[in-house]
Amino acid sequence: MSSVNIQSIALKRLLESQSVDFYNKLTNKYFDNTNLVIFSYIRKFYEQRMRMPSTLELSESIHNPNVKHYLENEVLNQSDPPIESTFIADLLQDYFIREETIQWLDTFIDRLETLERTEIIDAVQQHALDLYQFLPDGEELFDVAQLESFPEDDSFTMYPSGL
Repeated sequence: MSSVNIQSIALKRLLESQSVDFYNKLTNKYFDNTNLVIFSYIRKFYEQRMRMPSTLELSESIHNPNVKHYLENEVLNQSDPPIESTFIADLLQDYFIREETIQWLDTFIDRLETLERTEIIDAVQQHALDLYQFLPDGEELFDVAQLESFPEDDSFTMYPSGL
């Protein structure tokens, strides 16, 4: 069974679509190895010029022959599946959260016997907060302080109960 390199697909989609919205859904944490190097080149280009690089511009900015070879053969020459860019970003986020949680659980289980109940709860909550910082805004978590619990104005209707 061959595996799909979703990181390479994301890089190809980013270069072909030139979408800043898609770029804003990605972070260095979602990439590893040579894919991370290529994404770093894209990020650097974007920060300097405030636009996405074309494939030619990116290729010219990469001086390492191994990275350039990977870009041309593993990223640009693969097929781009007909799926939404948001779905690709979601897959990268899911993979990142899974891998980070597995690593965190390894160390957490080793320390578990030495922790008290409040320390266990605090550690689990802190892990969730640490993961949340690498998700773009608008995801499932939200700030309770921003919820409007009562209307700001007097436009709500009161109904007499008759009691």
